[in-house]
Amino acid sequence: MKPSIAKIRGFFDRSHRDESGAVALLCLAAVLALMMVAWIIVDAHKSTKDKIMLQGAADTAAFSHASVEARSMNMIAYSNISKRSIVGIHSLYPSFFAAYTVWLAGKVADCLKIPPNLGACATAIYNAPTWISEFIGDHVKYSGDPITPYIEAAAEGLTDIVGTISGLKDGLDELGFGIDLSPLGSGNSENAHLSDIRALDNYQHYMLHITPWWAFTEHLSRGWRNGASAVASFPPPPGRVTIGLSAIQNVIDKINTALSLFGIQTIDLTTFHGNDNLPISKASWGSGFLSPPPAVNWMCQMVTGYSNCGLSLDSLGSYSLSSLKSMGNESYIVEHIANTIRHKQESGVDAANGFVMATGPTLFFATVGLLYSDSVFGETAFPYEIDGGSGGEWLKRTSNMVFAYHNDPSRFDEDRQKYGFLSREYTHAAGLIDDLMYKSSGYWTMAKSEITFNGSGFPPDVWHPSWTARMRPVHLPGEFSDAGFQMNDAYMQTLPYLALSAQVASVTSSGALDAILNSLRDMAMMHIYTSAMGDSTSGGIAK
Repeated sequence: MKPSIAKIRGFFDRSHRDESGAVALLCLAAVLALMMVAWIIVDAHKSTKDKIMLQGAADTAAFSHASVEARSMNMIAYSNISKRSIVGIHSLYPSFFAAYTVWLAGKVADCLKIPPNLGACATAIYNAPTWISEFIGDHVKYSGDPITPYIEAAAEGLTDIVGTISGLKDGLDELGFGIDLSPLGSGNSENAHLSDIRALDNYQHYMLHITPWWAFTEHLSRGWRNGASAVASFPPPPGRVTIGLSAIQNVIDKINTALSLFGIQTIDLTTFHGNDNLPISKASWGSGFLSPPPAVNWMCQMVTGYSNCGLSLDSLGSYSLSSLKSMGNESYIVEHIANTIRHKQESGVDAANGFVMATGPTLFFATVGLLYSDSVFGETAFPYEIDGGSGGEWLKRTSNMVFAYHNDPSRFDEDRQKYGFLSREYTHAAGLIDDLMYKSSGYWTMAKSEITFNGSGFPPDVWHPSWTARMRPVHLPGEFSDAGFQMNDAYMQTLPYLALSAQVASVTSSGALDAILNSLRDMAMMHIYTSAMGDSTSGGIAK
C-alpha cells in the first residue's frame, strides 16, 4: 500500500474511532443551512423592502387625498363665515332704519292725539330732518332708491306666507299689467354686497366640484413619487375613464373564458357605488313663513350653523346674546354690550333708544333686513351645510380607500424559480390555469384615510374651519354593508383608474411600458382576491 493512501486511511480510521468525522459533517451541514437561510433573507429583504416602500406610497397617497379634502372643507367654511358677515351687514342697515321709522311714527302718533303729547311732538320735530336726510341720502346709496328695501322685503314675506305672489305677477304680466319689484336704481346692495356674495358662492361651487379631481391628482402624484406603478382610490372622482378600457376589457375577456371553464365567477367591469364628493350640500329651507320664518332660520343658520333652530318671533329679543355665545368666545358679548352703551351715549338725536336697540337687531332684522337680503341675494347667499346621509354613507363620503400596485416581473420568474416551483402534473385539475391564477407580476397594498372634524365639542358643521385629515383602518365592523357595497365592488369601480394610472406612469418610467400588460393581468385577477373579502373576512384589515 502506498504511503499516501495509508495516511488517508489512517486519518479516516482515527476519525471513525473518535467520531470527529461526524462532527465535521455536521458542521458542513450547518454551514449549508446558514447559507440557505442567508439566501432566503436576501431574497426576503428585497420583497419586504418593496412591500414597505409600496405601503408607504399608499399611506402617503391616502393622507394627501384626505388633506386636500380637509383643506377644501375649511375654505368652504371660511366662505360660509364671509357670507354670514356680508348678509348680516347688509341686513342690519334697513332693519335699524325700519326700527327708527316705527319709533318715529309712534312719536308722531302720540303728537297727533287729543290732547297732543308735547314731548312726543318735540322729539318728532327734532328727529324729522335726520330721518328725511337719511331717507333720501344713505338709502339711495344703499339700494338705489329709498323704498326698494321695504317693497322687496314685503314681497318676500308675502311670497313665503301665501305662495301666490309669483303666480299673480305672471298673470298680470300676461294681461299687460306688469309689476316690476326690482330696485329702481343700482346701489351698494347690488354693486358691492351682491358682487361679493356671488364671488363667494362661485368659489364654494368651484371648490365643491374641483376637490374630488384635485384630491385624485394629488394622491396620484404622491403615490408615483413614492414608488407605486399604479394608484387609485375609492370612491373615484365623478366622470368616466374611457382611455385604456378596451385593453382592460380584452384581458378580462381572456380571463373570463378560462374562469367559465371551471365554473368560477367571471369578472364584471361595470359597477357603480358612488363618486368621491364632499359630505355637504347647499342649504335650502323652502317656504313656510310662520313656523318658523325662513328668514329667522336663515339668521340662525348664519350665526350658529344649525339649519333648524326652532326660533319664533317671541324669542328674538334674547337672540343677539345667545347667537354671540354660539361663537364660542364670551369676549364677543362684552364687546357687543360695550359698543351698544357707547352708541347710546354718543347718539345726538335719541335714535339709539331702548326700542330701536332692542328691535333693530332682532325683530326688524328678521322681518325687514333678512327678507330684503333674501330678495337681493336669493339662493346665492345660502350657506353650505353637512349632508352626509346614513352612518355607512357618511363613512364612505368622508374617507378614501387607496389601492396601490408596484410592478416587478422578476418576483414570479427568477425569484420564484429559486424555490423549485412544482410542475403542473402535481397540481389539481385547475392546474391548467396556474399561470393565470397564481403568477403575478407585482405587489399590492391598501391604505385608508378620512377627514375628521375637531370642533371642540361642536357636531360636524361647515361654520368652523376645523377639518383635518388622519389615517384609519381599511375596514370597520359593518362599514361596507351599511354603505351597500363590498371590497370587490370598490375595487372593480376603481379598476379603470388603476389602469389609467399605470399607463400614465409608464410615460415617466423607463422600461415600464412592457410591463403594462402584466400589470393589467394582475389588476384583473385582483377581482378574484377581493371577492373573498366579505364582511367577515374584511374586518381584520388594517392596511
